[in-house]
Amino acid sequence: MICREMPDDAGQPRWELIPQSEHARLAADLASAWRLPNHDPGVRDELLWVAAHHDDGWVNWDHRPCLDDRGQPRGFRDMRSEDSWRIW
Repeated sequence: MICREMPDDAGQPRWELIPQSEHARLAADLASAWRLPNHDPGVRDELLWVAAHHDDGWVNWDHRPCLDDRGQPRGFRDMRSEDSWRIW
């Protein structure tokens, strides 16, 4: 989970939570715009698949984000080492 504190339309703070799987989907969309000259089309398809699925291990975590001691969402950079080791 990528967590960003952002103001809402009234200027009040709120959390924007971006699942890792959504980040991976965006990475694949961006990579699909790249042109790889002199490459086998099959290689390009494989690279796009890898980009789209590189964070599949985070799906369960993203559906149940953990909170820190202050009750705020814990992003992937703020999580306990033991949790990230299980996912990676």
